[in-house]
Amino acid sequence: MPTTSQWVQSYRPHHYAVAKRQDRPNLYKKQKRVKIEPPPLPDITEGIEVETSTFRSLASSIKPRIILFPGLLNEKTILPVPNHLRDHLENYYTQIATIPSDSVDSARQRCQKSISFILSRLRVNKLDLKFAKEAIFVGSVFDGTAVVSVTEADVLLPFDQGKCQCEFLETGYMCIIPPPRNKKNPKERDKWKWARGDDMYISPIKVAKGIHKLIENALKYPVEIPNICLLPFQWIPTSGVHIVLIVGKPGGKNNLKINIIPAVQEDHQPILVTRPYQYDDNPASSMLWRYCNKIKEEKIIKTVGLADRGYHHKAFLILKAFCTIEPTIEGLNSYMLKTILFHTLADELDLSPRWQRDNLEACFMLLLTNLSQSLRAKKIEDFFVSGHNLIANMDFHQLSKLISRIGYLATNESELVRLLKKRRISPT
Repeated sequence: MPTTSQWVQSYRPHHYAVAKRQDRPNLYKKQKRVKIEPPPLPDITEGIEVETSTFRSLASSIKPRIILFPGLLNEKTILPVPNHLRDHLENYYTQIATIPSDSVDSARQRCQKSISFILSRLRVNKLDLKFAKEAIFVGSVFDGTAVVSVTEADVLLPFDQGKCQCEFLETGYMCIIPPPRNKKNPKERDKWKWARGDDMYISPIKVAKGIHKLIENALKYPVEIPNICLLPFQWIPTSGVHIVLIVGKPGGKNNLKINIIPAVQEDHQPILVTRPYQYDDNPASSMLWRYCNKIKEEKIIKTVGLADRGYHHKAFLILKAFCTIEPTIEGLNSYMLKTILFHTLADELDLSPRWQRDNLEACFMLLLTNLSQSLRAKKIEDFFVSGHNLIANMDFHQLSKLISRIGYLATNESELVRLLKKRRISPT
């Protein structure tokens, strides 16, 4: 038997150990290998024996440690604690906010086919405008945030501005400067004469009116397109919609409204559109082109839908449907609610390391609380344009009503549940 003063040189695989017969090590003498049989494997239900040793001395006894796995065979799924508000939010999302995928796909196809057909007829036009090969389909129908019903879609119609230059004018806006006229040859045709405003800038109003005329001719010649109606051009600054198509039979219930928005896109620059903000400081301006970050919006929305089990995305859809249907909440459009969602996510990612674990009611109440705080501060700052307030020119009485109503719902759960139950469909 080896004594306690003997040396252990190494512990090798296949359960072989090397031992010395003398007290002092002799590196030149052959060593005898002693085979140690491995212990039998224990039953997993009884535990796993792990041999540990301090290696301070070989005389110390080896104490086995038992590691038990009691939940390995009888573990139960941990379900969330039932919550009164969560049940009503889930029912509201299923019965009110959600739209069947077939309806959304049908609306997308109708919109894409109509615009593609019109674009094919605009390749050659009287204004010599070079339109993009494909339109940019934006809005709730195409980014997956449509709620309640699908009756309206937005389409950006980009065109080449040629030698025109874009210049920053104020926060959230740019102006388009046409090329100077040729003084040496005054008879040379001015390509942008039809679009110049009184201040010699490219006017978004005149551009929208000119493209409206081109679409009107495209729908009639050479053959009139059935079931597509172009509404007369009306400059309504508060709406910002000037070119509207109605796809469907006259007086039909399933007609689709398509808002066509002329746009200009430079390399590495945001898209500039003729459509002003809802509460614009100067919506009837003949020189201001608004920033549009629809492509970035869609990327964020799609990413949110894949993260945190989709709870923030679902909470946003419920809030949007709630603000759309509830008559006591007016004046908040989809872009404002998206801005609240983007700022909320930015704060959550920076401040909360476990933001993915929030449940549905926590996400919804967080959005509602942030909306209430932004209204009280009278400021919803554009997520992409720093310093631009989306509600700076909202009517005072309308803003006061929103502050009172949203603030009350954010602090009174019973009133919120009452409104959610109000729109529920009773089971049959």
